Amino acid sequence: MNTHFLIMILIVGVLLAILWVSAGRIYRSHAATKNSHPFLFKLFGFNERYIDDRERWIRTFRSQLVLILCLYVVVLLALTIIRG
Repeated sequence: MNTHFLIMILIVGVLLAILWVSAGRIYRSHAATKNSHPFLFKLFGFNERYIDDRERWIRTFRSQLVLILCLYVVVLLALTIIRG
């Protein structure tokens, strides 16, 4: 594995760790947007099904972060194998 691969995984990992820790604040922001700007929330909001249940929304958000990281690593591995 080359260093670019490891650096890219590290950068994405740090970004996702920051989002993991900030999940509560992100939830509050989405809940406030739903209440104050429902049209914008319909357009840009995600995990709308769980917005009324804070714990479930955060759990779903964090599981999506793990999925994103796994998919990112798989794609990088595939590109590394293809490139040789």
